[in-house]
Amino acid sequence: MASIPNEIVIDAHDPAAQAAWWSEVLGWPITHPWGEDSFRLEAPDGAGPRILFEPVPDAKAVKNRLHLDVEPRDATIGQELERLLALGARHADIGQGDVQWFVLADPEGNEFCLIPAQAS
Repeated sequence: MASIPNEIVIDAHDPAAQAAWWSEVLGWPITHPWGEDSFRLEAPDGAGPRILFEPVPDAKAVKNRLHLDVEPRDATIGQELERLLALGARHADIGQGDVQWFVLADPEGNEFCLIPAQAS
C-alpha cells in the first residue's frame, strides 16, 4: 500500500493573484475548488499533482521549506528566465552559491527554481 501526491497546497496572501501568475508560468488553467477564496491549477492532461492556493492573512516571512522546480519546455533556459522575469519573478539568494540553475521568487516571495530541461 502507498500514497501518491494529489495536491501541493501553497498559502497565499492573495490566492487569486498567485493562481493567475502561476497559471501564466505553467500554462495550466485555474479552477475554483472550494468557493471564491481558493484557486486550483491542474495540468491540462491531468498528469501530476494539482496546485492549490489557499488564503492566509499573513505575508511570507522566511525561506520556504518546500519549493517547486520548473523547467523550460519550448525554450532555452535563458529564454525562459527572461520570460519569468518579465512576468514578475525576481532573483532570490538563499545561499545557493554557484549552481547550474536559477533560484527565483514569485510575486509573494515564494522561492522556486528554474532548472535545465531534463532528458525524457
